[in-house]
Amino acid sequence: MPLRNRKTIPLILLLSSILSATAEPGEQILTNLEVLRSTATRAVSEALKGLPQTELTSPIRVYPQDANDANWLVEGVLTQELTRQGLQVLTNQGGKEGNELSAATAELSYRVFEFGVHYLGQDRHGLFGRRWVRRLARTRISLQLVRNGEILWKEQASSLTRDEFPKDYLSSIEDKSYPFTKAELNTDGLNKLLEPLIVSLVVGGLIYLFYSGRR
Repeated sequence: MPLRNRKTIPLILLLSSILSATAEPGEQILTNLEVLRSTATRAVSEALKGLPQTELTSPIRVYPQDANDANWLVEGVLTQELTRQGLQVLTNQGGKEGNELSAATAELSYRVFEFGVHYLGQDRHGLFGRRWVRRLARTRISLQLVRNGEILWKEQASSLTRDEFPKDYLSSIEDKSYPFTKAELNTDGLNKLLEPLIVSLVVGGLIYLFYSGRR
């Protein structure tokens, strides 16, 4: 094999090894809606820990204190948790009204203070690796138990999740139907301009060192 080819092959292997050194997480890529559902589940579970079990009677009515785009999701999680505890849950979502709702022995209302995602920035894994976006999902809610007009118990709870996902997944992890699953990703214009220059200098330096070391 010619001397030039013998030098070229190790050089290609060296560059491939360095430039593709990407420590990509092995976890499944979750959508923003899935991550928010997880944070809501943890927040609801945390809040209900302080609810006196003696005050939980069935059937119980669950309803929101005010309007919020995320009410349906939080109410679904809350209903699921109460049902898991063996309670019959009445909600307006099922079309129940009038006498059926009045049968409730207690009322558990909820309020969503914060529910959404934020993109904290982005990083490249490896010199030529994919860009990964740092994500923060946060839920903050309050619950209030009322019977015969008397407030028996109230509690607030919050939960957050920090993770990251490949930037090329950005359009697929957001859901246009739900505004709280969307967020703005800020880009650093200066870094965007300098990055190709830095990469070129690094690669050029590697090539120079490789050949100069073999002379």
